[in-house]
Amino acid sequence: MFLVTIVIMGLSTFLIGFLPGYATIGIAAPVIFIAMRLLQGLALGGEYGVAATYVAEHAPANKRGAWTVWIQTTATLGLFISLIVILAVRTITGEEQFGAWAWRIPFLVSILLLAVSV
Repeated sequence: MFLVTIVIMGLSTFLIGFLPGYATIGIAAPVIFIAMRLLQGLALGGEYGVAATYVAEHAPANKRGAWTVWIQTTATLGLFISLIVILAVRTITGEEQFGAWAWRIPFLVSILLLAVSV
């Protein structure tokens, strides 16, 4: 189940980078976007529970709490790293280019994280 949730999260995030805009496909664009975000939410709910169970089962009995706390810590660390990536892309491409197309770069690069995770 952990692998399934990772793949759902990774693919839905990656596919957002390819999503055409409203001008191209109309109302389908926000509908597809919401569907991808729903898949991400579903995957996140599954990932967290499965990760906690997996880590707790494989941790030494006297270190379960110390090991499982890293799940929440790394989630927060991931948020900060994503903000740094977005700031870097915005700085490198500029506000105009970021708004036009470069916002897609972090979503597309996420496929590398999926490949490493799988």
